[in-house]
Amino acid sequence: MALEDAKKQVDLAFTREGRRGLAFENAFGGATSFLRRTYTKDLTGVDLAITGVPFDQAVTHRTGTRFGPRAIREASTLQPYDPPYGWQGFDPLGEFSVIDYGDVAFDYAYTPSFPDLVTDHIRTILAANVGTVTLGGDHFITLPILKAYAEKYGPMSVIHFDAHSDLWADDDMSRIDHGTFMYKAVKLGLVDPARSIQIGIRTECDDYCGMDYIDARAVHEKGTAWVVEQAKAKVGDNPTYITFDIDALDPAFAPGTGTPVWGGLTSWQAAAMLRDLAGINLVGGDIVEVSPPYELEPKGTLMPNQPLGGNEMPRFGGPNTFMRLPAASSAEGLDVAFVGVPMDIGASWRSGTRFGPKAIRAESAMLRPYNMGTGAAPFDGLQCADIGDVAINTFDLKDSVLRITEAYDAILNSGALPMTMGGDHTLTLPILRAIAKKHGPVALVDVDAHADINDHMFGEAIAHGTPFRRAYEEDLINPQKVWQIGLRGTGYTAEDFNEARGWGFNVVQAEEIWQQPLGPLAERVKAQIGETPVYITYDIDSLDPAYAPGTGTPEICGLTTPQAVQLIRGLRGLNIVGCDLVEVSPPYDTSGNTALTAANLLYEMFCILPGVPVR
Repeated sequence: MALEDAKKQVDLAFTREGRRGLAFENAFGGATSFLRRTYTKDLTGVDLAITGVPFDQAVTHRTGTRFGPRAIREASTLQPYDPPYGWQGFDPLGEFSVIDYGDVAFDYAYTPSFPDLVTDHIRTILAANVGTVTLGGDHFITLPILKAYAEKYGPMSVIHFDAHSDLWADDDMSRIDHGTFMYKAVKLGLVDPARSIQIGIRTECDDYCGMDYIDARAVHEKGTAWVVEQAKAKVGDNPTYITFDIDALDPAFAPGTGTPVWGGLTSWQAAAMLRDLAGINLVGGDIVEVSPPYELEPKGTLMPNQPLGGNEMPRFGGPNTFMRLPAASSAEGLDVAFVGVPMDIGASWRSGTRFGPKAIRAESAMLRPYNMGTGAAPFDGLQCADIGDVAINTFDLKDSVLRITEAYDAILNSGALPMTMGGDHTLTLPILRAIAKKHGPVALVDVDAHADINDHMFGEAIAHGTPFRRAYEEDLINPQKVWQIGLRGTGYTAEDFNEARGWGFNVVQAEEIWQQPLGPLAERVKAQIGETPVYITYDIDSLDPAYAPGTGTPEICGLTTPQAVQLIRGLRGLNIVGCDLVEVSPPYDTSGNTALTAANLLYEMFCILPGVPVR
């Protein structure tokens, strides 16, 4: 960096001499053109024009992309000090004449005129034999841009990075919708689907209109070099346009977007593919769907609810909430609601799980906000609170079950995801009843020593040994996507675990995973469940009693705590809609270690929820 230049350069968007070269203006000051390029409408001698389309009236979910061009320009001020890393000295800012052409002007209150204005805007630039890179704006903007490009080059090859195919069928060409732009581009003959490709897809599409796609999983498994090889072969030497929807990236890397989808690309994968596409006949491109209002703000601004730290209040003091989070009277306004179900009237042997939620909360005071093993920062991305306990009926199990479902109906209707502290395992059935009302039959990961598929216990259909038979009978769960892990011990018949296998359950007995790392098992679970909404229920008796003696029905030869954590961490990427941690009975472990282990496992499940950023 030229220090003397840094002392005197300011507002280079208007004052710089020439259109090539690096810039040393303070990143935090001055007018924010893209990469400190000159703001101008003069296209003479220009190679590339950066232009913005601040539009979000075509979105189906979260707005805010109208602020995308401004935010991208502001963030770009950090870049022009040095040539881009990894290009062996090649400096595009020195090689090419690049300007910032400003934004498209349009009437925000009259959207029918918008597409033609964008096409005219791009057409003017292309007429001067200048290429464009457009800052969006929602993804609809690519359609009128492609109209201008197709006029100049004919049907285009497109390399489309996205979580969504944007190929929803819609033959009303006057409609403005970011989910249909590619369908219309193909139908209008703007794009040659046979010479185009989509990369990073992870949502369903009934008809790809003749266009090839590489989903995100294939990118992860086969690598970026293979993806680039496929893309280059597909587009050949045809004039090519790259459109990059920021939601192609996983929300951990790009939370500020309108329709985030888990399981996406990493930033290094995106950079590697874009760089390795060098050599194609690239004539233009765009970056779209950046929604700054949904980008994470500094800790304590966007997510005000933070655990009380050990340096603010000694860990033996403060509120008895989970991780000493703020308490809330309801789940309204929360992303995640921690809730207790202090119940043991469904237990068949040792009682005491009514004290489980209180003990888990007490031991959770030892936990800190950031997961140092995975980098997960759940409190940076999710608004959380402890909403207290469900008021069960101590003397009536059937009434308690009704009360639990009613309580979880309210939690789910508020939009919060429930994280439950139990309580005996009966409680999972009424929770699943509420979950199924919202999501339909869900996938289930049940980590447990017992199958809990008894038909009756002492003549009762509802107890902690029956929840998953009832859930199966009531179509609350998708049996082919149920995983029961850690089952073991003695049985009443030789077929005790096989009946559920006959329903379609995937049963992994403890003997199959003794002394085995559970990461590979987690990958099998994820591959089989896919994008189906999934509920995770974790019975503490899945652990060997050496690790968790404080439970009602312990069984020897169980999981270790490292295995438990490996399994949970490996499930990151699933579409999790709720979790519980059950069967902690504090009277049988006066050391508190079982409750401490339970608090940690609940935290680990919290860390793999959708929307949790990784630092």
